[in-house]
Amino acid sequence: MKSHILLCFLSNVKLDKKTKEISVAQYQNIGEKKDCKTTNESAVRYLLCGENAVRERLSKLFLVRTKMVAGEIGGYEAREVWERTHYDYFLHRISDIVPDAKDIAETIAFDEDEPIEENMNVLIDVATRVRAYAQEVRSRDSNAEIVLHVDCTGGMRNASMILVALMRLLQYERIEIGKVLYSNFNRNDPQKNRVEEVNPLYSFFDLVAGAEEFVRHGEVTVLNKFFEKRERSTHLDTLLNAMQKFAEELKLCHYGDLSEAITALRDAIHDFPEISPYDVSSAAKQNDDLMRQMLGRIQDDYRDILKAELDDIALIRWCVSHNLLQQAMTSPTLASQSA
Repeated sequence: MKSHILLCFLSNVKLDKKTKEISVAQYQNIGEKKDCKTTNESAVRYLLCGENAVRERLSKLFLVRTKMVAGEIGGYEAREVWERTHYDYFLHRISDIVPDAKDIAETIAFDEDEPIEENMNVLIDVATRVRAYAQEVRSRDSNAEIVLHVDCTGGMRNASMILVALMRLLQYERIEIGKVLYSNFNRNDPQKNRVEEVNPLYSFFDLVAGAEEFVRHGEVTVLNKFFEKRERSTHLDTLLNAMQKFAEELKLCHYGDLSEAITALRDAIHDFPEISPYDVSSAAKQNDDLMRQMLGRIQDDYRDILKAELDDIALIRWCVSHNLLQQAMTSPTLASQSA
């Protein structure tokens, strides 16, 4: 069973300056109902009614709500009870596709007047609540898949940074990151208004984390996961295979095989081109470029063990500096001195 959660940082409702009515924006890829009157509404409609919509219903809404959003819509003459506050207006707008919105919504208060460091507790609060909900779902079904979708459109200017931090925190709880959404509003041409999935941008954090994992621990799991569904050039494949071989031999502690893996890694890094060949596709070229951004740090950290001839002392020092003491002990130099 899949349990779909949506996390939003809510924005206030906007008024048309001339008519003093709620302003309307049309989005082209959110299903039949294109008119949206709240910033976050477009993302909800895209998620449930748009291109590649999720099949299951939403089981939970986590809504970060500022004092302004919790308050009344200033300058607007409410005709219905649900038109009084920004928050209630949003819930009503999505009630046609999330009929139980009021029941599944959980709000988290955010004080926009406080400095960001004071609002760190809000970040922890959201993570705690999402984690508690995930544990509750798994208590009923241990095999349940928890999928967190995030709307990065609304909220204050630093809201997207807060949401990214939250996503990174929650990934440690076996919570799958689903669609990361951004409503791209084009003031000059409404026909270009679209909700976009910005997961590729978010995944850059995995690339950096993967490079850091390899630098610190000689592990390549995260990097492989980042590139596994991406188009790769021959040079990138060779480099990833060499990194994988090095990671495996590092764990096995067989000095001879590790020495060969280091040589293969050195050659793969050396042969990785500064500019991708002209016959490589644009997608593969982009992935080469991404790896190229990481190689400088990797080369800097591995410099002492990637020389033409493997220096046992340098390898021992490298292993010790990375807290790989068992691997350091496999060096023939250290082994002979211990005998």
